[in-house]
Amino acid sequence: MNKSPSTSKLLQVFQKRFPYFGTNKSREIFRLINEISKIEKMPFNTFLNLLTTHDYETLKSTLLQRRYPKTFHKNSLNSYYLPKYEFDPSKMADISQKKFYPKNIYYEHDTAKSELFSKIKVLFKKSDFKEISSLKTFIKEHHFTLKDYNNRCNTLFLVKEKYDFFKKCPCSQSVVNCGYSIMNLGIGCIYDCSYCFLQSYQNVEGIIIPYNIDDYLVDNKIVAAEKGFFNYKRIGSGEFTDSLIFDNITNFSQKIIAYFKLKKGIYFEFKTKSTNIHNLLSCGGVENIVAAWSVNTKK
Repeated sequence: MNKSPSTSKLLQVFQKRFPYFGTNKSREIFRLINEISKIEKMPFNTFLNLLTTHDYETLKSTLLQRRYPKTFHKNSLNSYYLPKYEFDPSKMADISQKKFYPKNIYYEHDTAKSELFSKIKVLFKKSDFKEISSLKTFIKEHHFTLKDYNNRCNTLFLVKEKYDFFKKCPCSQSVVNCGYSIMNLGIGCIYDCSYCFLQSYQNVEGIIIPYNIDDYLVDNKIVAAEKGFFNYKRIGSGEFTDSLIFDNITNFSQKIIAYFKLKKGIYFEFKTKSTNIHNLLSCGGVENIVAAWSVNTKK
């Protein structure tokens, strides 16, 4: 099998073609060429040979327009963040399909008394169980890296949620608020969607699941959501983890549905990419509870 040229070799080829750009300009143009050649599945050298100008401003403008065709005319040339291009095979995400089976399971003391902990003990008999004082302390004592994020499915944290039961969607700046409230059922997902914000948001080397779902389902803890479409208040899960990917382990959806089906003024949504819907089907349909899937093209 032929191996792709290393980044250092590609950089040598690039510098022969553009020897006078200097460090910063070379960094930007080299990154753009690499990204475009990968997106368009064109060999680096082939794409390099198609470039007809040596003028930095013209070249940068042309490449940015090709790299960001939908946003190019909305931003200034200097607003694009183009850091040094680095490729480390050890930091590549493993996108092969694997059954979730954590090697290490960390749990807070109170967790050991829960029904969920007992079930996980049975499901993951081969896992190494370790008690921790708190998730917050664990995070402080462990340095988090991209490699840890890629290996997050090897570790499961079982914790007691004390504060972030529900909170309003922060929304983007300068937009009309969506009126949506988020139910936080943990942090971390086994999927590796290339656009997911969790890759830059998550700061712990594993999947976090709270055991105390009953503490969520209390009337005075629900954030007062604004009424949206269908004249419902809108609440949903699926912001920091997929709503259903771990549902065969937690059975959270059963308790959530039983609670919200009695709240006729609230529209509850399970956001998911999972086909893990056995619990949803067994609970039966109800007008104010839905499961929403996002469908991605192969590209």
